[in-house]
Amino acid sequence: MLRRFTPPALTIAVISGAVGVASAQSKEKPLVGERKDLVIYGPRPQYPYEARVKRPTGHGIVWLYVDPGTGYVTSARMLPSTGHKILDDAALDAFRQSRFKPNAVVKVRMPITFTLGRVR
Repeated sequence: MLRRFTPPALTIAVISGAVGVASAQSKEKPLVGERKDLVIYGPRPQYPYEARVKRPTGHGIVWLYVDPGTGYVTSARMLPSTGHKILDDAALDAFRQSRFKPNAVVKVRMPITFTLGRVR
């Protein structure tokens, strides 16, 4: 049976909404849900070549903190981890390159799953 590596599945969940809202609105619940329309550029993490010998899999969440003025990611961290540092690093490296529409988000939750697929 042949095996192939599938790219990681990902979804984007926006945790906080627009930055320039009035203070009365900021006390409301933050915007939560899939908002792919806020992403200008979002590269997909690649399964690391170095990891293919051991074939680790796992899922975790990358938290991105975005500069509201520019839409560029200022920092990223894994909470929780995929359980494998090499997978965490691949996800962080890719998502740090993401870019969002200015004044759209401040904090973004990006679930990531690394899996191995089969060819039939």
